[in-house]
Amino acid sequence: VFDFPVPPGGVVPAEGGVYSTSEQTINVLTDTQSQVIMAGVLPNNGVTIATNTITADTAGDYEVYFIIQASMSAATTLRAAVRINGTDVPQTVVSRLPGTAGDGILTISTLVSLAAGDVVDLAISSPLDTVVTIPDNNARLQMKGTD
Repeated sequence: VFDFPVPPGGVVPAEGGVYSTSEQTINVLTDTQSQVIMAGVLPNNGVTIATNTITADTAGDYEVYFIIQASMSAATTLRAAVRINGTDVPQTVVSRLPGTAGDGILTISTLVSLAAGDVVDLAISSPLDTVVTIPDNNARLQMKGTD
């Protein structure tokens, strides 16, 4: 969780996040995005939290961070991306390169500009069918306003 002192003027920046609360198995079909399930809620202010999503209450620049640990049934590339209103944010797309099946960690932190009402979530995909297992508490999506 981001821990920042209250700035002069007493305005607390918008911040919040979601995380996975139980192990999940996702059948990822070839080149089809699957939303990562994150029912846990981190402390938040100035954002609206729903299951799997964070919505910006006000327009501005936000730091977006995610981490996901997952294992795959097939030796293929696992791709993760933050989406805004269902569209990938290009600078957040990261991949675990092809190799043997097994565990991998994907993470990124970047800045994005959001309009009020923009919905942010995390999705995974693969160029081949694979079963992805995410252990308990091993997916997290957070954002914090920089304004």
